[in-house]
Amino acid sequence: MRNLFALAALTLAHAAVAGPLTPPPGPPTSTLRTLDQVEPRTEINTLPGILGTLHAIDQPGSYYLTGDIVTIPPIIIRITASNAVIDLNGFALDGNGTAPTAIRVAIPAGVVTVRNGTIRNTTGLAIQLDNPFSTRVILDNVVVTDCGSGGSATRCTIINSGGGLGPAIKGESDTVVRDTTIDGVEGIALGNRALVERVRVFGVTTAGITVGDDALVADAVVVGADLVGIEAGDRSIVRGSRVRSITGDGIRMGDGARVLNSIVAQVTAEGFELGDAARVEGCRADDCAVRGFQIGNQSIMSTSTATNNDFDGILTGSASVVDQCIAQFNGTNGIRVGSNTIVIKSIATQNDRDGIEGSTNVLVALSSASANGLNGITL
Repeated sequence: MRNLFALAALTLAHAAVAGPLTPPPGPPTSTLRTLDQVEPRTEINTLPGILGTLHAIDQPGSYYLTGDIVTIPPIIIRITASNAVIDLNGFALDGNGTAPTAIRVAIPAGVVTVRNGTIRNTTGLAIQLDNPFSTRVILDNVVVTDCGSGGSATRCTIINSGGGLGPAIKGESDTVVRDTTIDGVEGIALGNRALVERVRVFGVTTAGITVGDDALVADAVVVGADLVGIEAGDRSIVRGSRVRSITGDGIRMGDGARVLNSIVAQVTAEGFELGDAARVEGCRADDCAVRGFQIGNQSIMSTSTATNNDFDGILTGSASVVDQCIAQFNGTNGIRVGSNTIVIKSIATQNDRDGIEGSTNVLVALSSASANGLNGITL
């Protein structure tokens, strides 16, 4: 019985503190905040200009376009504040063929982001950095077309840029370029420790992709370039990439470099050219006007194929290893190696001169050389 009274008292207590059940008068209203309340944004088209600029951004924050801007003044937008985010909102900054640059970033250091639109028709840089060593610009889902030069990029399309005034994308050390397509005029030039992933370069009149030391180029495609398709410095890695139709070398790398699972075809010079202490694995060189592969001293080449190259299929320096490689239909020797080198489990067939040629202290083991123009194996 005491428990029953206690339960009744507890129920009465809850009823005493409960709120009214009658709804407030008037129609219901939203309690959610608007987009401007969550992230305040400023319309660029209404901003005043300064110092020969159509619009000036001098505060960090989010900015957006409400329509295309076609300029007559020298610069469309001048930014003097870091952490500014510009949403082109599907519209374009158009230099009208007279503006030297669309966006000038005049900050001592920091990051500016431009996304979701088009930059076109400038005579020079699409985006100019006053302090390129300490300032970073991120282009996200931006098309840059018919400009003198572009900027760093993520998920961008850059068309007909460069124009002899510099690469379509130029960056210093630690620059990242991902998921970007460049079509026409000039390619990509980055510094040390650069990262280039899933980039496509088509029909440029300079090198396709150039990076410095300790860089990574992964899953890239370069079709149509002058000088070199991909060039990387010492200790760099090129992985899973395809290079074709180059007036010059296909892939050229420095000492201690590695190239993995990549293909070069139809180039007018060396297919792959690497320095000393290099590593080549799972690669293929076809229809190169000089050699398929040329690697330096103390290097290792494995599971790779050289076919139908005008001179040697594979050429190595001294103290190297050629392991499980194939060389066939090449214009001179299939495999030619320097002194103190090991050739193991490799095949050289139907080359115009020797299948395998080596100098002093060369060991050839578990390999075959048949149907070559001169000798099978010459040591």
